[in-house]
Amino acid sequence: MDPPTHGLLGAVIGQAFFARRLGRGRALGFGAALNMLPDIDVVMVPLLGGLAEWRYHRTATHGLLVLPFVGLALGTLLWREHRASGGESSRATWVALALAALLAHPLADAFTSYGTVLFWPWPRRYAWDALPIVDLVFSGVLLLALVLGFVWRRHAGRAQAAACAALALLVAYEAYGLHLNRVAEREARRQAEVLKAQPDQVRAYPVLLLPWLRRVVVRQGYGLAVGWVSTWRPGPIVWHRLEVAHGPAVDAARRLEPVRMFEWFAMGQTNATVQPELRQIEIDDLRYGFPNDPRHGIWGVRARLTDDGQLAGKVERVRRPRPPAGTLVGWLWRATFRGEIE
Repeated sequence: MDPPTHGLLGAVIGQAFFARRLGRGRALGFGAALNMLPDIDVVMVPLLGGLAEWRYHRTATHGLLVLPFVGLALGTLLWREHRASGGESSRATWVALALAALLAHPLADAFTSYGTVLFWPWPRRYAWDALPIVDLVFSGVLLLALVLGFVWRRHAGRAQAAACAALALLVAYEAYGLHLNRVAEREARRQAEVLKAQPDQVRAYPVLLLPWLRRVVVRQGYGLAVGWVSTWRPGPIVWHRLEVAHGPAVDAARRLEPVRMFEWFAMGQTNATVQPELRQIEIDDLRYGFPNDPRHGIWGVRARLTDDGQLAGKVERVRRPRPPAGTLVGWLWRATFRGEIE
């Protein structure tokens, strides 16, 4: 999830469970701040280079084995500060707020496709492919709960009920997102017969803003194709066949540590292409892609090799140009609700 949504989520957690004991302002404010705190790992990106986002984001600071200790420490610190200023709330209440807000962050992130290392230092990434990273419904439900909480600020029971209802609704919404992904994969598998083979693997991934449009990746042997399918209004999938590169040069590139790290980040959903005239190999993350360039991911890595297969320079990050925001939003709307997918 994006940071503003995490702020909303933490505030709603504070309104639901802690506003009566801590006061509305403290519960919402500290809930929001604590829920956004795990994303502090993004400060490493400008300090450690262009690949640091993939290497470090959603790892240690999102670990379910780490955050309980952080929550205990921060909750105790907040309790001491509150007590020093004359507050009477218990240490257990502050620790519970810190734990609830911190642990909700990685669990929400794991329902997106980006991947979250939930049990760091074990390196396995979890991605349940239910919701987009930016989801208007998810954020809208949280915002509505906070608006109702403000309107009913003199009626603590109503405000708490609104927040609890929002959280329950979002748990159901995440389950609904998982269901939509299965629907998209079944539809893609059914239509994949146009590829003249029963696919070995079909994977669907949420796109942006709303949950009903999915990008699908289909593999059959060495064959690979991508497309989009609307679960709101299914229609014929326009398949884009991808060039799939193999050989010693590709193998040499994939043995490079930065490339192995990138493929770990992409959870194996990658494709390599070779540009012989430039002596370079590009490897794309196929989980995400723009409609103006369906055969590539929105990001990837590039390795330049010498004639004997050695690395020539550093592995570089590749950023694909995105279409203008208005064009992209218009395409998302037409593709989702009209089934007009080019």
